[in-house]
Amino acid sequence: MLIHIHVPKCSGSSVNALVSRKFGTRAVSFDHPDIKKILQEKDNRFRDENFDCFFGHTTANLDDLFDRPVIKFSIMRDPIDRICSFFNYIHMTPAHPLHSALRERLPTLDAMADGVFEDIDHLEANWCNYFCRAYSGKAVRTVSEFAAARASILREIEDGRLVVGGQGPH
Repeated sequence: MLIHIHVPKCSGSSVNALVSRKFGTRAVSFDHPDIKKILQEKDNRFRDENFDCFFGHTTANLDDLFDRPVIKFSIMRDPIDRICSFFNYIHMTPAHPLHSALRERLPTLDAMADGVFEDIDHLEANWCNYFCRAYSGKAVRTVSEFAAARASILREIEDGRLVVGGQGPH
């Protein structure tokens, strides 16, 4: 089973389109209208027999949903470049659900201050330690949480269950 973990602003839409074309109906997006039903199916054989690839925004903790080997992969990007791209994307996309809140609280990156993300659903999760959360499945706010997430991620990489690649220069 192949799982693409889409990290926002890291070529994820292009990779999602590629795996969707490659696997056709045997690939399913985490945005699919029936995804909850598919993932909540108690019998792993249903997923194993009907799908070869899952893709989209998710975390890495999906191994128990399959009886066959799982390989997760993702594209990484320099974290500062990713945040700048994420910031610009939200600011330039009025339809984005975070657009108004971010423009009000953070009109420029120079306006960054403690508490800027308070009470804005999903903004902190997409901004802070996104790679750690996406690859370990855990929110990371403390040094000990980071150490645990790092150990989990390294174990998955060493076991060949998580493949992470970087983008070249733009």
